[in-house]
Amino acid sequence: MNMKDNWKYILFEDCLQKVKYTNKVFSSDYLKKGTYPIISQEEAFVSGYWNNEDDVFRVQKPVVIFGDHTRVLKYVDFDFVIGADGVKILLPKDALNTKFLKYYLYWYNIPNLGYSRHYKLLKELYIPVPTLSIQEAIVAELDKLNEILTKKHEQLKELDRLGQAVFYDMFGDPDNNEKKWLIQRFGDIASVIGGFAFKSDSFNIKGIPVLKIGNINTGIFKQDNLCFYAYDSKLCKYEVYPNDLVISLTGTVGKGDYGNVCILPDTYKCYYLNQRNAKLETYGLYQNMFLKYLLSDKKIKSFLTRNCRGVRQANILNKDIENLKLILPSLDIQAIFVEKVVSLENQKQKIKQSIVEVQQLLDYTMNKYFG
Repeated sequence: MNMKDNWKYILFEDCLQKVKYTNKVFSSDYLKKGTYPIISQEEAFVSGYWNNEDDVFRVQKPVVIFGDHTRVLKYVDFDFVIGADGVKILLPKDALNTKFLKYYLYWYNIPNLGYSRHYKLLKELYIPVPTLSIQEAIVAELDKLNEILTKKHEQLKELDRLGQAVFYDMFGDPDNNEKKWLIQRFGDIASVIGGFAFKSDSFNIKGIPVLKIGNINTGIFKQDNLCFYAYDSKLCKYEVYPNDLVISLTGTVGKGDYGNVCILPDTYKCYYLNQRNAKLETYGLYQNMFLKYLLSDKKIKSFLTRNCRGVRQANILNKDIENLKLILPSLDIQAIFVEKVVSLENQKQKIKQSIVEVQQLLDYTMNKYFG
């Protein structure tokens, strides 16, 4: 007998209680500090704060927040204020566990319609509703895997902080340049080489891997949905190799999913660079690991991404990178820094690999129950 034989499947809106929305606060009015957290459809869990008690949405049972434009999902079990437009509050009926609903929607992977509204897609869904005891057991299993992922991401952040601490100790604040390093305009000593507009209908299941935005936009090489292209001697300009420095040029306004620098691993001997990504060619004046840390500095990153050039889609131009004025210590000093942080980077690589493995197990487990 199949475990799911006795499960009910109920139309999405029939699973929900009606909700009376409180006043929504415009993003321009968010406070940095305050009494009540603002929950919006943005990626950040808490978007700001508010002090007017009359605007508070009181949570009697945990809810799922769904971003109508962004498809962001949040589990909220505390009182909050609704942020701006696009927030849908999903309050399950008593027969449905809130976390179970959130996990199911996460697994379903709602299609991206751009900046259109997505709630209409949810209305078409049938939600699996086993007994509450089965829901709770499934949630406990998925929570355990998510807790492992959270801890590993925290370990990564701590290693990042340690690496940045070593960087600032050696080189100071690169924006203020209190240590008086040589300053150079990046475009005067290096090149920004854009990718090629590969046609998706020409991709193969084997050949040279094509680096799309999603493969490098977090600053970490990801093999998810990696595509391949047959070798073409005419495309040698767009070949990149292990240890090359690449950067994503396009992302989403308000998110940190662009302008991140990635050092390519030796997973493959050669890669092709797709459009809206670029290679940073420094002609031996920068150690790539040093430059990665330098371009990860918050002030430099903010300068690089300040021109969004779009309502939802943010774009960096080659000239934005070329116009950066950056410190240029000697290669000997850079090498000392790299030697100090290489062990941290090795630890990070091991943690990143374990994150991939745990995420695969989480995906497998959700597919077992929801697929």
